[in-house]
Amino acid sequence: MKKLFFYPSMCVLSIGICYSQTIQWQRIFDSPNVQVHDVKLNSQGHIFAATYGNGIFRSTDGGNNWQQTITGLNTFSFGRLATNSGGHVFAGSYTGLGIYRSTNSGDDWTHLTSGLANDGVNAIAIDSSDRLYIADRGFQGYFYQSTNNGDNWARIDSGLTDLVSAVAFDSLDNILIGSFGVYRSTDSGSTWTDIGLGLPSSYVHSIIVMPDGIILAGMGTEGLFFLTDYGSFWSKLDFSFPGGVLTMALNSTGLMFVGTPVAGVYVSADSGGTWTQSNSGLGSLTARSFAFDSAGHAFLATDVGVYKTVQPVTTVISKSDVTPNSFILSQNYPNPFNPSTTIEFTIPYTGAATLKIFNLLGEEVETLVAGVLSSGRHSVVWNAIGKTSGIYFCQLRTGRFIENRKIIFLR
Repeated sequence: MKKLFFYPSMCVLSIGICYSQTIQWQRIFDSPNVQVHDVKLNSQGHIFAATYGNGIFRSTDGGNNWQQTITGLNTFSFGRLATNSGGHVFAGSYTGLGIYRSTNSGDDWTHLTSGLANDGVNAIAIDSSDRLYIADRGFQGYFYQSTNNGDNWARIDSGLTDLVSAVAFDSLDNILIGSFGVYRSTDSGSTWTDIGLGLPSSYVHSIIVMPDGIILAGMGTEGLFFLTDYGSFWSKLDFSFPGGVLTMALNSTGLMFVGTPVAGVYVSADSGGTWTQSNSGLGSLTARSFAFDSAGHAFLATDVGVYKTVQPVTTVISKSDVTPNSFILSQNYPNPFNPSTTIEFTIPYTGAATLKIFNLLGEEVETLVAGVLSSGRHSVVWNAIGKTSGIYFCQLRTGRFIENRKIIFLR
């Protein structure tokens, strides 16, 4: 029996929206032999740069002037920053000295130790309720939560066995973590569900959640993957980022930024359908992290300092470039169903296509469509009489696209 494998040659979230703004970067902070590994802004608009070997630097005037802020720090190598709604700044060290907090915009720092193993910090994240989360760099699977601004910490990693390398939150503040795959918790970390079906065997370096709920996972040299709903399989975006995906970010207007280790910055205005390389003015093509101010400027941490866009970065759509070339596999209806359901899909050009049903084991159950189809919208009815009640997956595949939908047969 044929089995299902999810390694498509191309997947398009949406196509045809052209990002036409030219991004120009200018360096606003540099110091000899200083690598900046993270950059963040707090609610006061102060900019913080975490460096490897030189501590933390701060600018209170948009990047024109910088001061080293190291009072209270016991280490000088930092890789992660986060800020909460009150303007407090949290800095995670690379070494075995854990995490620090500043409540006065970096004037001094407090070493936070209660409940922590005090190893290096792999990731820091803060949800909309100002709950803090950190991933331990030294112990596999150690993942902590604080509900009192970092004064005390508790492990919430039951069932996790690998290093946590990325943290994000969906619109309901459910926790998403990148590890050797992707996991989700809907109960503040008490339990975890593996939602990594279809991902390659590799670590997730970055996770972001789009406004429409689509989740994107950057997996280094494996590329960029997306998940359209929690019950489905991950699909791969067909765009090759030189050196792989190192970091990702989303600004307030919905622009996606991807940082690579050797090719700088890529920007997409259409959820990953098309990409524009945006490196003008950069002195380093190692893009480590992004931040954004309230005016719309983007900030970038690199191996030679911090860069800022000369102009605010906004979404610019060239309507003349919009073309009807998107693939769509719609959710079946009804769902759940008994015994039949309708599956609709759209393809933008005439070509070979297959529509198949697979079970949870990845085994092919039935082929609904196999042949050359004309461009446009198509509809197919699947009658599941004789099949076992349960969860199945419908897969649309063409030479340039693959997408999957979870369907439920209840008798």
